[in-house]
Amino acid sequence: MGLKQKMDLEKYRSVYDFDSEDFKREEFREEFSKVYEFLGEGSSRIVYALDDKIAIKVALNEIGASQNQTELHVYEEATEEQRELLVPSFEEGQSGYMLLVGR
Repeated sequence: MGLKQKMDLEKYRSVYDFDSEDFKREEFREEFSKVYEFLGEGSSRIVYALDDKIAIKVALNEIGASQNQTELHVYEEATEEQRELLVPSFEEGQSGYMLLVGR
């Protein structure tokens, strides 16, 4: 991940309080799409490319945050053999609202 992208990501982590009832997901989604390449969206998470090797899964609600936490936990607890079948998960932040994964 490039320095500019890392700085931008830190900006989002510090500016947006994902656990707040006042968090405006549509505003966040619009702003985030200006900086990162959109890859896809489900009912609970939206995925952006940070670069050609790393993506970020952003939870859109508590269910998505729980999915991010579970995905990281499964990867961390997996054996080396099992990890070969999984997408690498690197870092979870903001109570599960962001998850960095391999592409």
